Amino acid sequence: MSHIPYQIFSHFSIQRAFGHISDYVKRAGELKLPALAITDQHSLSGLIEFSQEVAKWNSKHPDQKIMPILGCQFSVAFGDTVAPVILLSRSKIGWMNLIKILGSSYDKGGVSVISHKIFSEHNEGLICILLQIYPEPIEKYFEHS
Repeated sequence: MSHIPYQIFSHFSIQRAFGHISDYVKRAGELKLPALAITDQHSLSGLIEFSQEVAKWNSKHPDQKIMPILGCQFSVAFGDTVAPVILLSRSKIGWMNLIKILGSSYDKGGVSVISHKIFSEHNEGLICILLQIYPEPIEKYFEHS
């Protein structure tokens, strides 16, 4: 089983990263990683370039393909707590939900935030990774189906 980096910011995450997507894809290929994720903060802007760079790599290296994982880092409001999370798309439905979630974000003290309600309504096809531990369980904010 290989390690797959899932929290990589590109130059589209202003003041967070300076790396270029083509360099990340090339390095992933050199390390023979089976997959790579780009999870820019509050932005899906780098994902088209990322998909194109992975497609170029895969066409030149058919025996060493990289699976692109499309995602984004968001801040989700759970009551008074704002939690940083990474959302990774598992499917086309997940990709569409990422777009809906980003479009529903609002500004809270200079940070782009998503309400837990929007998050819970559009979580199909997504993998959610919490980036810190919280004193109260946040499961209470989600409807279980």
